Amino acid sequence: MSEASEDKTKRKFITLLQSYPWESKLNLYFDSQEFGNNIYEYLGRINRSLTTKNPDIGFLYRICINMTKKYVFSESKELGLEYEESNKFTTGVMITYFCQRTPLKPDLSRIRSFDIGGYKYTNYFQNQETIASYMNKIKREKPHNLVKYLDGKGQRYGILNKKCFTKDMGGSN
Repeated sequence: MSEASEDKTKRKFITLLQSYPWESKLNLYFDSQEFGNNIYEYLGRINRSLTTKNPDIGFLYRICINMTKKYVFSESKELGLEYEESNKFTTGVMITYFCQRTPLKPDLSRIRSFDIGGYKYTNYFQNQETIASYMNKIKREKPHNLVKYLDGKGQRYGILNKKCFTKDMGGSN
């Protein structure tokens, strides 16, 4: 019996997560729902800015759909929604980066050729327990339906600074 596509994706991501040590997790949120929905148009430039600022750190990233209150997004602010409506949840895109070391956060507003608008980073220290918890969550849940929410098709996850991923790094198996 062949493996379902979503199971294969989950297995490959979990294998990468287990195979290398991760010091921190960096989440990147956007305050424009439209910008997030078009993330694949901008992802290469965002990732390059991170790797340029951190050439000696390996990253494993994952595109995620996050439930967010409407009032967070600039589009909702412009509409002047009533409190009840602005307090409802809607979908927003975020990028999660697992980092071999704590990275320097690039100023994405300096990237020419697009206006990123507002964004924020959150950084979390990682240990074996937090990684195991994240992996269990991935194992239990269906992958986010990226095609439903995002314009265009793109990779669900990937690695950055491939040269930093070496066999002698050990692993957290």
